[in-house]
Amino acid sequence: MTTTRPTLCALLLGLCAALPAWAERPSYRCVYLADAGAEDFSWPEGINGEGTIVGLGSANALGPRAARWKKTAVTDLGDLVPDQGLGSRAYGINAQGVIVGSGRNELLDTRPVRWKGGVIQELPTLPGSLRGEAHGINAHNHIVGSSSQGDNALPSHAVLWRGDKLFDLGALGPRASRPQRASIARAINDAGTIAGDSDLDDQHNWHAVRWDSDRVIHDLGTLPTGAHSSAYGLNQAGTIVGRSNYEGGALYQFHAVAWVADVPLDLGTLPGHVTSQARAINASNLVVGSSAAEGSTARAVLWRGLDQAPVDLNSLLREPCVNDVAHRYTLVDAAGINDGGVIAATGWTMGWDGGPRFSAFRLVPR
Repeated sequence: MTTTRPTLCALLLGLCAALPAWAERPSYRCVYLADAGAEDFSWPEGINGEGTIVGLGSANALGPRAARWKKTAVTDLGDLVPDQGLGSRAYGINAQGVIVGSGRNELLDTRPVRWKGGVIQELPTLPGSLRGEAHGINAHNHIVGSSSQGDNALPSHAVLWRGDKLFDLGALGPRASRPQRASIARAINDAGTIAGDSDLDDQHNWHAVRWDSDRVIHDLGTLPTGAHSSAYGLNQAGTIVGRSNYEGGALYQFHAVAWVADVPLDLGTLPGHVTSQARAINASNLVVGSSAAEGSTARAVLWRGLDQAPVDLNSLLREPCVNDVAHRYTLVDAAGINDGGVIAATGWTMGWDGGPRFSAFRLVPR
C-alpha cells in the first residue's frame, strides 16, 4: 500500500510544515570553489554547519586528491603516504572541522582515514582487513564507514569507530549468513542513528538500512515492487534519504526516497525524468540530490519539503554558476545541505579541449 504525501504529512505531526520563509521560493548565489591543483576538476561530497565543504579537489594519474573549501580558500588535504600522489577522498566533515574519508597506502590498498588539525591519520580496520573507507562523522567524533573482513575474500561490512573502539555493524539476514553479505554505513547523526545499505539475500539485492544507537540493524525496504534501495544521508530527527527502484521503472532506474518512521516516501523526479536520488537532508527537511532523463545529463535538484516536488537548482540561481574565467556551468548534483540551507553542489561544463569539466560550488540562499 502506497501512502500519499498529504496523508503521510498529516500522520507526521508537522514534519512537512513550517519551512523557513526563504525556502518558500529560494534563490541562490553561486560561489565557485577552485580546484586544489591545475587539473580543472573538483567534486564536493559533504558540508558542515559553517558551510565548510569537503570532497575531491584535484586528480592525477593514480587517483583524486581530497580537498577542503573554507569560504573560498581551498586546501589540498594530501595523501596517506606523503609526496607519493597515491590518491585520497574526503566524504564528511563535522562541526569541529574533523574530516573523514579514505587514502591509498604503498600497496594501493584503500584505507579509512581522518584529518584532524590538518593531520591525516589512518583508522583501524577489522582484523586482517586490507580495505576500508570512512564516510560519515557526527558531533561526538563517532565515525562510520566500511572495512573488509578477515582475509579479504569476504565482502566488506559496515563499521563504527567510537573513540578507540571499532564495531562491526554486520549485515541483514541470519547471523550465520552475515559474513557472506556486504554492508556499508554512510551517515551518522548526533543521536547515534546510522544510515547505509546491506546485501539482503543470495541474489545480491541491496536494501537501505538503519542502525540505532544499540547497533541493531533494521531493513528499511523499498518502494512498492522495488528490489534495491540505498540510504545516503539523514538528519538529526532520524529522517533518512536515498533512492529505490520503483514500479514501472527499469532495474537501473531509481526514485529519490525519504524514510520517515521507516515508511518509504517517493520524492519523485523532475518532469520527464526517470531517475532521481536524494543525497542529503537538513533539519528543515530540505532535501538535495539529482534527477535525470534517459540518456541525458543529470540536474541538481532541491526538494523544499517531503511533500514537495523537486525543483531544478539551476532555475533558482540569481546568476549562472561560472568559474574564475567566466566559463558557465550546469549544476548536475547536490551532495550536501546544512541547517542554514547552504548547499554543496557540482557543476559541469565542456572544457576548451572538448572534454567534460566538473567543479565544486557553494550555493548560498538569498
